[in-house]
Amino acid sequence: MVGGEKLVMVQDDLNPELWSCDYKLPSGFDEATYYFEAVYSSVLDNGNVSERRVTSDLQVFRLENRYVGNLASYRGPVGAEIAVQGRGLTKYDAIKVGEQDATTRYLSENELALCCSCPALWA
Repeated sequence: MVGGEKLVMVQDDLNPELWSCDYKLPSGFDEATYYFEAVYSSVLDNGNVSERRVTSDLQVFRLENRYVGNLASYRGPVGAEIAVQGRGLTKYDAIKVGEQDATTRYLSENELALCCSCPALWA
């Protein structure tokens, strides 16, 4: 739950232990409150199944500025896409490897894809 909006988290394709969601702050805001809620089933000693719910404490996040924070992978075969994760990314952003422009695909405000096809990456 972010800013009063219930969002479904998505499991990462490369690392099943990572989960994420995209949330766009309304115009004029630079912070939001959020909490996590997990619903799961538990098998009791008597064999019955009980649905359980756990909720985290209320948290706050504040935006500082745009940045690139992480590569989802640090290598890949020629032609593979590597996710570049950050915040505030746009379809006009580009990635350079050395002095060469790499093929870049916009995925979301939090992720670009870098195609491993430029010669600078082959070395």
